[in-house]
Amino acid sequence: MRTKRDPMLKYMANVVDFGEHSNNEIQRTVLPRTESGYKETLLIFDKFVELHPHSIIPPDI
Repeated sequence: MRTKRDPMLKYMANVVDFGEHSNNEIQRTVLPRTESGYKETLLIFDKFVELHPHSIIPPDI
């Protein structure tokens, strides 16, 4: 006699042991090209704030 298999049974076997995990945030290095892009964007934004002192920060675009 065959019994019908419960489709939710496959999810019951996936058990996570939280004792093996930590809450440390993984931090990766920023590539030099990306960092220079950030610096350029910040310079442009600083110039914008200088030219538009009454603007909302952060800008409402």
